[in-house]
Amino acid sequence: MKQAWSALTFLMAAAFSQVIYALPPVGDPVPPSPASNVSVPSTSTSKTVTVTWSYTGLVDLTTYTVTGQSVSGTSWSATNFENAPDLSSTFTVSGSGDYKFGVKVCEGACSDYTYSNTIKVRVKPSRPAAPSSGAHSTNGSMTITWAKPAGDVAYYDVQKRLGGGSWTNVVTNYSGTSKTVSGLGEGNWKFRVRACNEYSWACSSYSPASGNNYVRFKPGTPSAPSSGVKSTNGSVPVSWSKPSGTVTYYNLQKQLGSGSWSNAIMGTSATSGTPPTLSDGNWYFRVRACNEFSWACSSSYSVASGINYVRRKPSRPDAPSSGAHSTNGSMTITWSKPGGTPTYYDLKKRLGSGSWTSVVSNYSGTSKSVSGLGQGDWTYIVRACNEFSWACASYSTASGINYVRFRQGLQMRHPRV
Repeated sequence: MKQAWSALTFLMAAAFSQVIYALPPVGDPVPPSPASNVSVPSTSTSKTVTVTWSYTGLVDLTTYTVTGQSVSGTSWSATNFENAPDLSSTFTVSGSGDYKFGVKVCEGACSDYTYSNTIKVRVKPSRPAAPSSGAHSTNGSMTITWAKPAGDVAYYDVQKRLGGGSWTNVVTNYSGTSKTVSGLGEGNWKFRVRACNEYSWACSSYSPASGNNYVRFKPGTPSAPSSGVKSTNGSVPVSWSKPSGTVTYYNLQKQLGSGSWSNAIMGTSATSGTPPTLSDGNWYFRVRACNEFSWACSSSYSVASGINYVRRKPSRPDAPSSGAHSTNGSMTITWSKPGGTPTYYDLKKRLGSGSWTSVVSNYSGTSKSVSGLGQGDWTYIVRACNEFSWACASYSTASGINYVRFRQGLQMRHPRV
């Protein structure tokens, strides 16, 4: 009997012990260990951010709360994004900025947050349109403009290229949308620009190249063209010297007397030329040198040349009058004005078949009284001149005979010939 009671007592004690150990613990739950290795990329040009972490506890019983925080100096603002049962989570942030993310582990109770490194999110701006083109410069300086593209832009990088050469920097980290570029050499320049959101890794691609922007330095002013040409057909060759600088063509102007200047030869690459046929008169010329474009011509025309003369020869006159009879050695010879522009005449006489001698030169009339003639048969020739001896017609054919016969006793003792 005593033995049976002892066995019952042992069984009851064992059962009570099991009940005690099956009761739930008394007091607050114990927080799990925190997450570790909370990490995000250091930079991103996308608003989508993936957060990763590690945890060594019982994963099956664990949930994670991930909190994103935007950083502005030392001021924080927290936003719950989601609860995540995995060891990574992807978020879309509101825009460019600096962000941190915190992860806490919850297994009944929750751990403290473990925070990530800071990620700099800078969304790239859109690609800018091509900068301005068509600028003309004669001093190597020009202003280039462009439009702000969509997106956040903190600065621009501008590059230039001469002809088909390589791109080189004009300016970097520049905040404006126009830039004056100086020190450019002669040629056709193109520009391109990219927009950046605070960092070089957050820049757009470069814009398309601009159209041509032109730099052409003005040549020096030429010296006066040639002068002193004497022309009887309206053709006057003109020459000049190349001035300093790059010259691709010249413009030559003409002036008749004190009249207005007008174009004579335009766009010639030569340093000489013959303008179209000129009318009679005193002609002056001046020349201007140009570097490919009219806006890149020398600052002024040259000084005017000296006089270039155009005088067309009059027509050959008809033979002077004939048949005059003189008993005193005097007679009047007449002739007709020929075609053209005669300003004076030269008249010559000849006794018999002798030599021609001058009666009068540079004479403006068309009749001339001749005296002091000796007895004999006299003939005459005349030529018409246009102001200068080099602009004279050839002499006329000889006139018929003009007679000098002295009456008995009136014969001159020393007749002139």
